[in-house]
Amino acid sequence: IEPLMWLTETLEKLPTWPNSRIDELLPFVKDQNPQDNEG
Repeated sequence: IEPLMWLTETLEKLPTWPNSRIDELLPFVKDQNPQDNEG
């Protein structure tokens, strides 16, 4: 990922981006259902 390109695009989208979808602007995706590392 190119940091400057990502930041520029994100800042352009931010004013009109819905708060409920803000996580879609992150450069990585958090695991919604993490599995336990036990066993």
